[in-house]
Amino acid sequence: MCIELIDEKRLKAFENALKDLAKTVQDNLGGKCKISILDINNKEVLIK
Repeated sequence: MCIELIDEKRLKAFENALKDLAKTVQDNLGGKCKISILDINNKEVLIK
């Protein structure tokens, strides 16, 4: 799953949304989550 930050001024809300999404996945689907943020310094993520 992924979400995108459009307005850089709302970084805190974005981070909270990521945490809420992870909790929802864990609580309702029994999944495990790892939050990774892609940006200019982090251009890729390894999916296991």
